[in-house]
Amino acid sequence: MESLDATPETNFLSFKSNFEFNTLSAADLSDEKKKGSYLSISNEDTGASGTKTSSLNLNKLQGHLGMNGRIYMKSDSVALDNQVQFNYKSTLASGGQGTPFKAEMAMSPSGSTMQKIADIAITGGTMRSTLGITPR
Repeated sequence: MESLDATPETNFLSFKSNFEFNTLSAADLSDEKKKGSYLSISNEDTGASGTKTSSLNLNKLQGHLGMNGRIYMKSDSVALDNQVQFNYKSTLASGGQGTPFKAEMAMSPSGSTMQKIADIAITGGTMRSTLGITPR
């Protein structure tokens, strides 16, 4: 952050991260019980009949993932500007033998068994999002 001569475009908090997920062996890929590196979002619903847990997972993550984020503090709002870069170290664009960013999407609607939904492969690219918060 700059304190002197700062503008909303130059005065922000930022973060940058880079992740490299290991390639899995053929045996690990075919074993449904092995998740490898994974990201899980879970929820617990509590009612009269008890607690139910459900989750949505990205299992068996492989490849490179980069994240960049900025938080802009403006006089009347706060803006969050984010980027997720898929396979940012890829050599696919230059005709090399790079591998895509891969993941297996799965869900557990009852909390007991994981059900595979899809396989995802992204050769590269950037997903961007901006969220602005204005108090009223």
